[in-house]
Amino acid sequence: MILRWLIQREIAVIPKTLSKERMVENISVFDFTLDSNDMESISKISPYIICNNRDVKTAEFLLNLAK
Repeated sequence: MILRWLIQREIAVIPKTLSKERMVENISVFDFTLDSNDMESISKISPYIICNNRDVKTAEFLLNLAK
């Protein structure tokens, strides 16, 4: 679901796996779309898990963590 969320937000996704089953799961993200409620719910997940590389506040937050 996170892969689909990223794709709908037009964020580049490069999944990595050696598992054939996981490859099939990763390809299946093109078989559905998330509705606005799902998109909003996922957006609320901690920035430690999901980062928007286009968001200035997120970038600043991550830079401050590195200090």
